[in-house]
Amino acid sequence: MKKKWIRILLAVMLVCLGLAWGACKEDEDSSSPTVTGDMELVLSDYNLDLEVGETHKLTAKVLHSDGSVNHSAKFEFESEGVLVVSVQSDGTLNALQAGVVSINVRSGELRRTCVVTVDSVGSGNKQV
Repeated sequence: MKKKWIRILLAVMLVCLGLAWGACKEDEDSSSPTVTGDMELVLSDYNLDLEVGETHKLTAKVLHSDGSVNHSAKFEFESEGVLVVSVQSDGTLNALQAGVVSINVRSGELRRTCVVTVDSVGSGNKQV
C-alpha cells in the first residue's frame, strides 16, 4: 500500500513539474524583442494613416550597435487583418477597407510592429 502512495505522489509531482515548466516557458508570440544582441530592427513607420485604395511601402532595416546596416538581413511582413490591409513580401501595404490593423515585421528573432489605421475615402479623418 505504501508503494502505491509513493507512486501516486511521484506521478502528481511530475505532473506539477510539467505544468510549472510550461507556465514558465517563454511564449514566442508574447514577446516582441526589438533588440537582440548587438542588432536592432528599425521600421520606416510605426503608425500609419491611410485611406481605402492607398498603397504605402513599409521599409525595414537591421542595425548593428555601431549604427551600420546589416545588408544581408531578410524580412517577413505579415498583416494581422488581411481584409483591412494586405502586405506584399517587399513591404508594400494595400489599404482595402476601413479599420485598424497591425503589420508585423520579422528578421530572425527581431520583431517590430506598425499599426495602420485605414479610413474610408473622403472621410476626413486622415491625419496629415
